[in-house]
Amino acid sequence: MGRRNSPTPPGQSDDLEMADTTTIPTKDSAKKQSFLRDNRKPIAGVVAVVVALGILFLILGLTGVFDGKKDESKAAGEGSTVRPSTVPPLVRPTVPSTEAPPTAGTTLPVTEAPPTAGTTVSVTEAQPTGPTIPTPIVPVQPGARIECLPDERAVSRARCFEKGCSFEARTKGMDSMIPECYINADLVGYQMRKVSTNLRDDHINLFDLVPIHTKPLYSVPFVQPRLMVEPKSETTLRFKFFDAGKERYEVPVPLHTLPTGNLDRALYDVRQNGTRDTGMQIIRKSTGAVLWDMSLGGLYLEDQFLQITTRLPSTYIYGFGDNRHNSLRHKMDWKTWPMFSRDAQPTNPNKEDNLYGVIPFYMCIEEDGSAHGVFLLNSNAMDYRFQPAPAGLTIRSIGGVLDFHVFMGPTPEDVIRQYTELSGRSFMPPYWGLGFQISRWGFRDLDHVKLVVNRTVQAKIPLDAVYGDIDYMLHRQDFTVDPVNFAGLPRYVDELKSNGMRYVIILDPAIHADAKLKYPGTPAENYTAYTEGVKRDIFIKWPASLASRPEFADSVGPNRAMLGKVWPDGRSAFPDFFKNDTLQWWTDMIEEQYTVQGIKFDALWLDMNEVSSFDTNEDAASPDSWYCDKPEALPGNHTCFSLQCPQDDPLESPPYKPMAIRAWITDKRPQPLMSDKTLCMQAETSIDGKIFNQYDVHSLYGWSQAEVTYRVAQNIRKERSFVFSRSTFPGAQQYVGHWGGDNAGNYNDLRHSIIYLLEFNMFGFPYMGSDICGFFENTKLDVCMKWSAAGAFYPFARNHNANNNDDQDPAVHPETLDAAKRALNIRYTLLPYLYTLFYRSHVFGDTVSRPLHHVYPKDIKSRDVDDQFFWGPALMISPILSANNTRTFYIPTQNFYDYYDGSLTPAGDHAFTWNEPNLVPLHLRPGFIIPTQAPATNTRDSRKNPYTLLVVADNDHPIAKGELFWDDGKSIDTYQSGNYYLAEFEYDHTQRSFAFNVIHNGLQGDAVAEFAALQLTTIKFYTSNKGAPGMQHVDMIFNGLPAVVSVGIVTTPEFIIIQYPLSMTTSFSFSFPAITLVGAPTGASFIDCDPDRSVNAQGCRSKGCIWHEVLGTAQPSCSFSQNPAGVGYIREDQTVPLASFKLTNGVAVPLEANTGASLSRPNYYPKLQLIVQEYGDNILRVLIQGAKLDDPAFAFTSVPCVSAPFSCEPARAATNAAYEYELFEDSTRVVSIRVKRKGTTRYLFDSSGGTLVFANQFRELTTRVPSTFVYGLGEHSRNSFRHNFNYKSWGMFARDQPPGGPQNLYGVHPYVQVVEDNEGHTFGTLFLNAHAQEATFTPTPAITYRSIGGQLDFFLFIGDSPSHVNQLYTGMIGKPFLPPYWALGFQLSRWGYNELSNMTTVVDRTIAAEIPLDVFYGDIGKA
Repeated sequence: MGRRNSPTPPGQSDDLEMADTTTIPTKDSAKKQSFLRDNRKPIAGVVAVVVALGILFLILGLTGVFDGKKDESKAAGEGSTVRPSTVPPLVRPTVPSTEAPPTAGTTLPVTEAPPTAGTTVSVTEAQPTGPTIPTPIVPVQPGARIECLPDERAVSRARCFEKGCSFEARTKGMDSMIPECYINADLVGYQMRKVSTNLRDDHINLFDLVPIHTKPLYSVPFVQPRLMVEPKSETTLRFKFFDAGKERYEVPVPLHTLPTGNLDRALYDVRQNGTRDTGMQIIRKSTGAVLWDMSLGGLYLEDQFLQITTRLPSTYIYGFGDNRHNSLRHKMDWKTWPMFSRDAQPTNPNKEDNLYGVIPFYMCIEEDGSAHGVFLLNSNAMDYRFQPAPAGLTIRSIGGVLDFHVFMGPTPEDVIRQYTELSGRSFMPPYWGLGFQISRWGFRDLDHVKLVVNRTVQAKIPLDAVYGDIDYMLHRQDFTVDPVNFAGLPRYVDELKSNGMRYVIILDPAIHADAKLKYPGTPAENYTAYTEGVKRDIFIKWPASLASRPEFADSVGPNRAMLGKVWPDGRSAFPDFFKNDTLQWWTDMIEEQYTVQGIKFDALWLDMNEVSSFDTNEDAASPDSWYCDKPEALPGNHTCFSLQCPQDDPLESPPYKPMAIRAWITDKRPQPLMSDKTLCMQAETSIDGKIFNQYDVHSLYGWSQAEVTYRVAQNIRKERSFVFSRSTFPGAQQYVGHWGGDNAGNYNDLRHSIIYLLEFNMFGFPYMGSDICGFFENTKLDVCMKWSAAGAFYPFARNHNANNNDDQDPAVHPETLDAAKRALNIRYTLLPYLYTLFYRSHVFGDTVSRPLHHVYPKDIKSRDVDDQFFWGPALMISPILSANNTRTFYIPTQNFYDYYDGSLTPAGDHAFTWNEPNLVPLHLRPGFIIPTQAPATNTRDSRKNPYTLLVVADNDHPIAKGELFWDDGKSIDTYQSGNYYLAEFEYDHTQRSFAFNVIHNGLQGDAVAEFAALQLTTIKFYTSNKGAPGMQHVDMIFNGLPAVVSVGIVTTPEFIIIQYPLSMTTSFSFSFPAITLVGAPTGASFIDCDPDRSVNAQGCRSKGCIWHEVLGTAQPSCSFSQNPAGVGYIREDQTVPLASFKLTNGVAVPLEANTGASLSRPNYYPKLQLIVQEYGDNILRVLIQGAKLDDPAFAFTSVPCVSAPFSCEPARAATNAAYEYELFEDSTRVVSIRVKRKGTTRYLFDSSGGTLVFANQFRELTTRVPSTFVYGLGEHSRNSFRHNFNYKSWGMFARDQPPGGPQNLYGVHPYVQVVEDNEGHTFGTLFLNAHAQEATFTPTPAITYRSIGGQLDFFLFIGDSPSHVNQLYTGMIGKPFLPPYWALGFQLSRWGYNELSNMTTVVDRTIAAEIPLDVFYGDIGKA
């Protein structure tokens, strides 16, 4: 609210006495130095100017120019300390002066010489009494010009001079955006005069501003303009330009009180160079950098036009909103951006639209990497504009005051902490609010909702929340439910909750005013929300002077309520959320919906709260209307009405037309008004009984609705909730999140969503995301697939869709299903880390999603990266945002580790081809520890799973730290009440020591038992010093004492993994020795112990296998250990040592199940036979079959001889074999078979790479291969001829499945060919098995074969080249037939020739075109 200040008391000096360069004192330092000096020293330059002008006046015969007023100039005393600015002085080129036509009664401006150090500037207030001389134009370098009359497209020289501005035509080659008519700092601005005050806060400084110009630019000047400078804390400074002579509107948003601290330690100085406003500077003490510099001039303080310009210390500027910026970093390109809440879609990348909210806050990264932020507390329509040389920023507003806060940082994260300390910390979302959410506008009925939910659940895609858009309402009226299409909704909401999901509903501010008119004689005519609102008088009003005018009669409701048009059929009224009565009415309506109607929602969604009113000031009945009697656009609407506002009102069409008007100029609307698409600017709202116009408070509507909605959503449920709002203003982040609005399903909007996400995190809104797959447009499959992957890393992850669009929920298509499922499983794995980041945002103000320059502010290249981002300080996310799967991502400053495979990625640019476009590249930053948890299909279940810590440390970053915040995920204000758990952990890579410290454990109620049941079961180390791969048990030293049991440590080429169940309720520490494994096989990779994904961590371990949580979405969570105890098969005869045992051609080796064979699979075969058969010099058979062939309990089938006669032929002993074979036993006597190329050490078939499993309806064998140049296997649709060894599985089972997906197609060909080396040595492997089977390619490299029946029967074809192997293979299975010659010609066919004439037409036109044709087909007939 505005504060009326008294004019200067009589007898008190208005003169400003200060040195050329002075420091405005802080509270304590004011006692140590004199801010004002009385020593006066005239300036020779000013005297010379005055003398010259006097002579000129005498020559011209002019008399009486000066009125004899006493010279009021003051100067600083000698001996003042002058600290030079680090910003070079503004250089104005010397060019001939041009004169403006004289205007009667104008004031003669005095052009001052630039002051020099130690001099003072005297100001004489000259008042002309006779004719005036022309105004001289002092040229300003083009890049420093501040535009005069910025709302006029082409300003003539005469018009420019009329406003007291300078004019200089652009020259050839000059940027067309450079203004020709510009403000000259020497001719426009204010003298500053210190005001003595009786304020108790003696660190507050007040200055009267005396204009040196008399011509207003647009509006009535402030009566008594004044500047207040107020240090708020050591890191925050406030300065405000206001009117001490007339009360003005000030933003009624409360700010938080900051702890003042010791202002002697303030990071800033405020300095004044000279006596002009252009001399004001804010300086960083530590570097001397000038952060706020008004030397460019351009300050105007008028009733409906306020303008201020600052010279910027660098061009690295971020922030301001709500706009669609095409880059995170602003361009210094003269572009003007508006700020004024508007229902505008963020879908136009080339338009300077004002969007849903207003955030007048920016951040600057200074040249040395320090950062500061600036917040302007103003809610009137504003513009901001950047200019290039020197870098400058101009801000304009059409009302209020200029109330600035400067935040000194010095890091980017410090700036956000300081900004949110003032404006408010973000709310803490419930844990389930971080889960995946599905929504759409256009659910036809409840069955449609169930269809989408059921297919999502059946696909095992994680899902936590389902939404009701306006479809669930009756006639699109708030607080109603459609009794037909959504009958049974309360029961279904209860069902969702019983299955671990939640329900969220939408509420619009527009309250239907025409229910009685539209639905007479039905229950719908009695619309309680409106009738009760009228009774309580809670709606925004027309002013009495306008409500009675006949032209507005259609839009005036009871109590002068202003009526507009939104979704309901007819007119709507709009609640005034500044009134206490409205807050109670809103609370009552929501409680009625929850309790009486039984819609037990879990969170609320606020839409259309800019506030939006369709087509205000347009002719709703015109053919161009998008909704008038157009049911395809607005079903159920038959009203051709739109709100009309007074066209000639200065609040609708202010003297200065801000960009919020100019951006909406079209051929249809050449003169738009402020109220277009919203309410009239004269509309009245009431704050504590005082009336304000929409002109002032319009952009606060979303803010005014936020807190009450948040409070009632929690109070009614007695549980934590969330609210997210389309319209925002600083301070709203305490109560609401935000989403990116009505975007479109294309790559442009996918790309922009990352910029939007980062900006709103910077604005203090971490709970932010955009509609996954886009709102408008039927999104294309490839866009939705990549968006599903990228959107899994929005803090607020919701798939939302527009009315009449095709369903785009992820389970609707296999490709998006796979993308969403894999990405969301990673998200759910990382939820403990994400939740901890929200705790830090809620308590300390940290960002959750942050740009690279927040993590590396000194890295210059990071400052321009806006298609990658971090979660917190540790996880970097580089989504695929275009149709091209190849992208470049940037690793700043240090090496990172690949999240999936643990590989080291060095600093720099990386051209990257992502073979899995439905995954997002993720990299871990050394020096941090990330808590994770095994995922599940909802957060209710995932919260119960074991924890894993990802530790990222190496020799360059030997210390890694992290933390875990835990509460029950649903109680209100757990941090404030102490009902939470916090642990910190640290790993010292040099010492191999780990410490887990419980910092706080104040859990209460059920949370105590819930947390006690959780365990930390795995610690996974990403490090470049891993040791040899394998597994061993080592004695861990816990809390200084040896552990009772040994702990398993798994090393792979990627990770070190410690698996040991630990309670997290108490602190502990441990250390472990260096890992040196002897004799472990090299190249180990994970062989899936649970390929059908049937067990959790506990079940995995019960099978004797290793649980890894999620090493990567393709890698198995449950894998065989390197030496699985008791699993596999051993030789039945153990009396003969292996050294004496020889594997003989055609002789069966009896095998028996090891002691733990049942762990891997039930119903295992207790006895097997291993037979190796030679089929000449180049073909070898390896056969593993059940030993009791006559026992029905172990019956199985092999491929019949008629289909594969070669398998029934007798073996032929080799005479000069190209191979050698041997039986191998590991330390536990488990056998495997190895085949190598004769004369080499190269194994072609080596089953020691995995575990042999032979059970009822399950067979598995893994064999290493000597290279990854592997081809074949079918029938499938693959993206490359060569196989991908990233744990890719291919099924084989003949199926009527068209090509295009990963499924098994029409036939089965279980044959691969492996090129071994650069010389072309090649072998092939045929897995002779006719049952359903699959092959998985793992990075070892190895191939795992699985089948649900038959024998493990392999034929190896060992040749000298690929063609030789083909000859061997076809020589055994049969040579291909020889086609007739004509069959090699071109052939034509189709299904759908409806009659013979169609067929003859096709043949005739082919022949007529002389296209070769040999064969024509007949299909089954009519389609």
